[in-house]
Amino acid sequence: MSRYVSSFQHFQTFLSARRRHLGLSPAGLAVRCDMTPDAIEHIEQGQSLPSPSQAYQLALVLGLDPVDLGRWAVTELLRHPEFLLEHVSEATA
Repeated sequence: MSRYVSSFQHFQTFLSARRRHLGLSPAGLAVRCDMTPDAIEHIEQGQSLPSPSQAYQLALVLGLDPVDLGRWAVTELLRHPEFLLEHVSEATA
């Protein structure tokens, strides 16, 4: 992912632009990634970061390197620990 985006803020713009380039709505991308439309919109609006597994699914659908995007997601989650709690809560539910 580092070759596509240099920061969390750029990822929001990149994800939205890539989704639109492929002709997908947030709901359409969500269905293909097994996520909710709200999750996609929260990521695009900078309200959350994708988990590594979500990043992997996003990469597959968006035609990106899934390992690279997953690595980026882990790095960004460590840089923004405020987003970690939502993913820990999902994993323990």
